[in-house]
Amino acid sequence: MKDIKNTTDVIKRRFEIYRRKGFFESSQSSYIFRRALSIDELFDTYSLVHDVYVEKGFILPQESGLRLRIFEIFNKTATFICTDHVDILGTFGIIEDSKELRVPSYSVFTDEIDQISQQGDRKIAELTNQAILPTHRSGNMFMELTRLTYAHAFVNNCTDLICSVSPSQEDFYTLIGFRPIGTIKSASEEVFDPVLLLHLPDFKTCWSSYYNPNATEIDLFWYNYYIVDNPYIRHIQKWEHDLSAIFESDIHRDEWNRICTHSLHYCE
Repeated sequence: MKDIKNTTDVIKRRFEIYRRKGFFESSQSSYIFRRALSIDELFDTYSLVHDVYVEKGFILPQESGLRLRIFEIFNKTATFICTDHVDILGTFGIIEDSKELRVPSYSVFTDEIDQISQQGDRKIAELTNQAILPTHRSGNMFMELTRLTYAHAFVNNCTDLICSVSPSQEDFYTLIGFRPIGTIKSASEEVFDPVLLLHLPDFKTCWSSYYNPNATEIDLFWYNYYIVDNPYIRHIQKWEHDLSAIFESDIHRDEWNRICTHSLHYCE
């Protein structure tokens, strides 16, 4: 029997439902969307990720109350946040692939990610650490956070985006262009955490009618939403500079090292 789960018509209907609910409207609230730019903000953000992942059963509770992996410890994660000027309400991060560390999902989806890497001059980045407070999950916060990660990928010339998601999240990510690679696996050795690897190739050009003559109306919407009209692209380099300056400070670097020494948790 034909699998109609992600046909063009189904995706279009799903898109219209989300659009009517206002999920794609630019945030006009008092919330601030930006990169985490201090040790305290990073601490609070990884505490939020820990609490949300424990709530969802993705990881076991850690004594430190933080979800810190080698990627966060060595500042390889660009961590973006939504804040109300007091608390961190949501976060999403992105990690660029490297020969030294690779990306978080590499230990689980080695063959699948190697397959992408071998397709030529590719620069892979993985979306990670998606976490939003339960009280703020019904609005457009998630979409604004994705725009931050896409802005980072755009400025840093990434070609391919990947993410490991719960199978229940596949439909939504398919809506924004991702497609599954491989089969469902467990992301954790501690608990059974079923995840599916999703892939968005050539994300800078795949939605543009100039590069893709078969681009649909929805593709053109995403091209404007994530590339042309993305308000965060112009801030990415400054945020990177500001955070680098903080970690170049001996006081702040020592503080971060102290936190990491007491909180290190390698998540497979």
